Amino acid sequence: ITDVDRIYLFENHRCPHTGDLRMSQRHEWCAERVSAQIDNPELQNLSYEAAGFSHWREVLAANAPIAGLVRDLPASVRAMMESQEILSLLIVPISVHGEFWGFIGLDDCRCERQWTSAEQRILQNIAGNVGEAIARQYAETALQNSEEQFRRLADNMRDLVCQIDTTGTILYASPSYRAVL
Repeated sequence: ITDVDRIYLFENHRCPHTGDLRMSQRHEWCAERVSAQIDNPELQNLSYEAAGFSHWREVLAANAPIAGLVRDLPASVRAMMESQEILSLLIVPISVHGEFWGFIGLDDCRCERQWTSAEQRILQNIAGNVGEAIARQYAETALQNSEEQFRRLADNMRDLVCQIDTTGTILYASPSYRAVL
């Protein structure tokens, strides 16, 4: 739809030793004419501060996109972008439960491009949907973990634990039911 050369998703995480915010590329789509970067070790566990992206972190954490021409970026950031043959980019933040989770990036490697406000809004809506899907996935995982923990607890109790529906059908009975009944 956007006729870009590369689309990718980065996820934020904290360094276990320093606690600083880092980013790692998790997914990527590339047009045939550009080289993939998903296996580029420079794009894994990258510190926003150490790599010169602290301004980007602030802008994205404020839920604002970053769009522009690579030639207009600061030298340290420009060098990394040029090594990937990027001429222009659009980066849209992903928020999960109001927190800056990561971002979706779009690169144009064939020509310099100015992103329209309509394109930015559409991509921000898409990023919002991605954030909601991630939040749902987190909630489902938490529910599954809670159910599993409850089942382990109930399965190992000496007392009878059971669940009965409104018709009197036993839906669950802990293994201790044999000794109790």
